[in-house]
Amino acid sequence: VKGKRVLELGCGGAQCSISFAKQGATAIGVDFSAQQLAFARRLCEREDVKVELRLGDLADLAFLRADSIDLVFSSYAFGFVEDLNRVFRQVHRVLKPSAPLVFSLPHPAAEMFDGDADDPLSVRRSYFDKTPVARDAGGVVFTDYRHTFADIYMGLARSSYRVDLVMEPEPVS
Repeated sequence: VKGKRVLELGCGGAQCSISFAKQGATAIGVDFSAQQLAFARRLCEREDVKVELRLGDLADLAFLRADSIDLVFSSYAFGFVEDLNRVFRQVHRVLKPSAPLVFSLPHPAAEMFDGDADDPLSVRRSYFDKTPVARDAGGVVFTDYRHTFADIYMGLARSSYRVDLVMEPEPVS
């Protein structure tokens, strides 16, 4: 990533953006949580690294010119986005031609099961149930939106992406 402009969506504490910057990238992090960005600023200071941090909707990328980003990265943040297609369209606009969008999400089927129940392998909800779920993480409330694999794939296809790889890591035994 040395010499590249890297955009991290849903950067949280900016740990990945910090790593990109340490490897020579110009790192830009966007998050929808002011608390997370305050933490990110402290981490950047501690690590003595410059990362441009922005508060906002992950699809609000008007501050970036078209075709100006070499890599967009997101780790587990797209599940907190209601209109994922809007994010895909905006990311496609800011990416340079043939530049990658790399992201990870929990497997959509994982939400069918309730890991906290006495019987964690019992199906608790339909794979196609897209009802948003409010979650509380240490006093920070956020909404988890459900996206099926078809939703994600079609959103990418309709935004003119070419999908090169879908990885489904096997569980560690």
